[in-house]
Amino acid sequence: MKFVRLEVKYYLLFLVFFIFYILGALFPDKWWSTHFVFFLSENSRFLILGGALVIPLVFYYGRLVLNKDTGEALLNIKHTYLYLVLSLFVGLLMYYFPMVFDYYGEAVKLQGFLNIVPESIPPGTNDALFSFRLSPWAGQNTILSIVTYIAFWTGSTYQNAFFLLNAFTGGLFAFLWFCFIDYYFRRNSTRFILQVAGLISPFLLLFFGHIEIYGPVFLFNLFWLITFIIYLKRRQPAYLVILGILLLFCLKLHAVALLFLPAYILIILNYYKKAIKTEINFFTWRVASVYVLLPVFLIGTFVYFFVFKDHVDERQLQYTVAEYDRIFLPLISPEPPLDKYNMLSWNHIFDYFNEMFLWSPGILFLLLAAAIFFRKKINFNQPELILTGITLILFVSLFFVVNPLLSMQMDWDLFLMPVPALLVFGVVIFKQTEDDLTKASVSGIVVALGILSLPIFVVHNSEEKLANRTEKIGLYIYKTYYEWSGQTLELAWKHVKEDKDEFKSRRMTVIGRLKTFAIPGKDYEMARIIANEAMFETRVNNNPAEGLKLARESKYYFTNYNKALLFELESLFLMGKYNEAYQVGLNLLDIAYPSREKALRILVHCALEAEMYQQALVQSENYIKEFNPEDKLIKRVYSRLKTNDNIGELKYLFSGSN
Repeated sequence: MKFVRLEVKYYLLFLVFFIFYILGALFPDKWWSTHFVFFLSENSRFLILGGALVIPLVFYYGRLVLNKDTGEALLNIKHTYLYLVLSLFVGLLMYYFPMVFDYYGEAVKLQGFLNIVPESIPPGTNDALFSFRLSPWAGQNTILSIVTYIAFWTGSTYQNAFFLLNAFTGGLFAFLWFCFIDYYFRRNSTRFILQVAGLISPFLLLFFGHIEIYGPVFLFNLFWLITFIIYLKRRQPAYLVILGILLLFCLKLHAVALLFLPAYILIILNYYKKAIKTEINFFTWRVASVYVLLPVFLIGTFVYFFVFKDHVDERQLQYTVAEYDRIFLPLISPEPPLDKYNMLSWNHIFDYFNEMFLWSPGILFLLLAAAIFFRKKINFNQPELILTGITLILFVSLFFVVNPLLSMQMDWDLFLMPVPALLVFGVVIFKQTEDDLTKASVSGIVVALGILSLPIFVVHNSEEKLANRTEKIGLYIYKTYYEWSGQTLELAWKHVKEDKDEFKSRRMTVIGRLKTFAIPGKDYEMARIIANEAMFETRVNNNPAEGLKLARESKYYFTNYNKALLFELESLFLMGKYNEAYQVGLNLLDIAYPSREKALRILVHCALEAEMYQQALVQSENYIKEFNPEDKLIKRVYSRLKTNDNIGELKYLFSGSN
C-alpha cells in the first residue's frame, strides 16, 4: 500500500464501510443496524447505494469541496446566523417528521399515557424536578417531569410534549456542534467535513419523536465535553467552576455522567498541583491508566462479582425481577432458551459491533483513517487526546457489559451513550491530522456515509416499512437475546395493513421459521406468539375450535402459560364445554391470572354454565371473603345459591359482565 495514492486508500477504507451496508441489504435478519436500505423500494435502494459509491468520486474529480475563499464567497453572512437557521431547520425536521410509532426503550411502557392532556401537575412532579438523587431512575423522573410541564403549559398531549422537547434539544445539539466546529477549526473545508460527519448520523434518530429521555441527556453531555475542551485550550479557573455546575446538571439528567468525573478530577489536580506541592504530570497515559482506568475497572469488577453478582445471572427479566436486578450481562449463560447471550458470546459482540454503525459512521471513518494512515503523526500524549480518550474508553467499556434489557435492537438508544464522547474525541484526533484529512475525497466519503445513514429516517417515517423492520428484528431477537421477541413481533403486526388471509399466512410463515429453534416445555416466547394466534382465532375469527388447538399448542411450548390458559378457557366456553373450561379456570386461579379476583369471577361463571352449583357457591363465597363483600353481582349469585332460588337462571346475570 506504500505506493498507492492516498485518495485510493481513503476510498478502499470507505468500501469496507460500504460492504456492511451491502450485507444489511442482503441479510437484513442479522445486520440490523445497516439493513434499512432493504426496506426501501428497488429504485430507492439503487439510488442510495449507487449514489454513495459515486459521490466520493464526484467530489474528488470535481473538487467539490469548500475552500476558504469559495466558502466566504458563498456564505457572505455571519456563521452564527447561518448556524441558527440550520439548527432551526434541523429542529423543525425533528418535530414534523417523527417516528410513526415507537416501541423502543421506555416508550413501550409509556404508550398508555401519550394521548393524555394533563389538566394539572400530578403529585410528585415537583419533587422529581427539583430534588437531586443519583438513583438509576432519578434522571428519567426528572425529564418526565419536564415533559409533564411542557404538556401542561402548552395544553398538548404527552406525546406532543416529547416531540417538542426532542426538537428543541435536537436543534440546540446541532447549534452546539456547529459552533464547536467553527470555534475549533478555521478552514471551511474542515468545518464542512466534521459538521456533516456529526449531523448526518443515525444517532440523531433519538431526536425524531422518540418517546425517551435521551435528548436532553445528549445535549448536556456534549455541552460538558465541549466546555472541557475549551478549558484545556484556555486553562482559566472559571471554566473549572462552570464544568462543576454543568456536571451536576448532567448527573441530574442521567447518572452515566459519573464517567466524566475521572477526567474532571485530573484537570482539577493538574491546576492545583503547585498548591498541593507535587510535580506529577497528570496528563499522561501512565497516570490515566494507573490512577483512573485501573481503579475504575477494579471497582467495577468488584461490584460486578460481589455486589450485583451478575456473572452467573439468570438474565430472565419478564416475570420475576425488577430491571435493576439485571443491570449487567452474565459471563456464564443461563439455561435454555436464554443460553445464547452472555457478555462474551458471539451474539453480544456482534450486536455491539452492529450498534456502532448507529453512532456516527462519518466520525468512525475519520478516526480509522487517522489511525491507519497517520498514526505516526498523532501526538498521543496531547492532554485533550488523553482525557477525552479515557472518557470514551470508560463509556464504551461500561456499555459493553450492560445488559440490553429489551434486547439491543429495541434498546439501541441506551447504547448510543458513548456518542458525545466519540464526537469530541474524533474532533481532537482530526485536529492533529487536519492537513491530511481535509481533502475533497474525504468530504465526498463523509457525504456518502451520510447518504447511507438516511434510510433509517425514511424507514421510521413509514408505518409499512417500520412494521416490516420490526418484524425482522423480532425474528433476530428470538434466535439471540430471546426475551421480548414475542412482544416485538406482536407490536410489528399491529401495524401491518394486509388482507386477512395474507396477513395470517405471513404470521404462520414467521412462526414456522421460529419453530425450528423452539424448545418444548421451556419456550415462553414461542408460547406467547402462538397464544396470540389463539386469541386471534377465538376473538376475531370466531373460530374457537382452531383457537383451542392453538392454545393447547402454546401450552406444549410452555406449560401453564397464562395467556394460553385464558384463551383455552375462552375457546372451551364458546364451544359449550363448560366443565373443561372450569378445570382450566382452576389453573388460572393457581397462577392468579389475569388476577386472582378476575379468575374467581371466571370460575363462578363457568361453574354456573356447567351446572356445578356447589362449586359456584364455594367460589362466590371465596370471592366475597377475599375481595368485595359488596359486589352486587357475586353477592346476588351467592345469596340465591344458598337459598336454591331459581339457580338455573343465574348464568344469565353474567351477560356482558366478564
